[in-house]
Amino acid sequence: MKDLIFDHIAGFVQMDPAQTVKLCDTWFDGDYNAVARALKEQKDLSFNFLHTVLLQNEHKIIAECENSQHMQGYRPSQKYIDLLLHFVEILCNKKHRSRIVDFVQRSYFPIDESLRICEEKQALEACAVLCRRNQDYNRAIELYTQVLVDLGTTIVHTLFDVTLQDMDKSNEHIQRFDEILGHIVRICDKQSSRFAKREQEDLWKHALKHVFSIKRQVFD
Repeated sequence: MKDLIFDHIAGFVQMDPAQTVKLCDTWFDGDYNAVARALKEQKDLSFNFLHTVLLQNEHKIIAECENSQHMQGYRPSQKYIDLLLHFVEILCNKKHRSRIVDFVQRSYFPIDESLRICEEKQALEACAVLCRRNQDYNRAIELYTQVLVDLGTTIVHTLFDVTLQDMDKSNEHIQRFDEILGHIVRICDKQSSRFAKREQEDLWKHALKHVFSIKRQVFD
């Protein structure tokens, strides 16, 4: 029976990911990684399955992190780490990349391993989030700045060369620029209450230097 289910696992996921997770719990002792490996080449099905697993097991993952905090840091068991890292790889694909930040900012996603994957896949905004979680604020600011540069010559030209009254603030790229710029400001603002005065000034200078370099980088 197990072999039969496994041979048709892609079809089960396609029909009903939630029921497939239950099948996995019943017949494979919750070995989600085996199913994820079987779906490795089918990115959409992998995303649907792993997302469903996460939705149904998030409370368990968080509980594992809380129980392990004093022994090994805030991390779930290796079973879930492997699953989360597989999910990060799927999220780095172009089709699903818009969802990645929502996940990697969650406290139970392992920072170092996720960062290595995101760097390899050039998922810059996700890298910035992970650096921020890792308290590498200078690097986070640099990465957020690069995301702004990558929005493109046309968008950045508009931002720098039209008046605020003429700017179409409903434009999704303008809104995204404003959102990411806000992340940079909040990094500096939040750390101002934690750092010594000299460190506060250095962080703000670092941020301003990179923000004001955006136009030059786009037009070079």
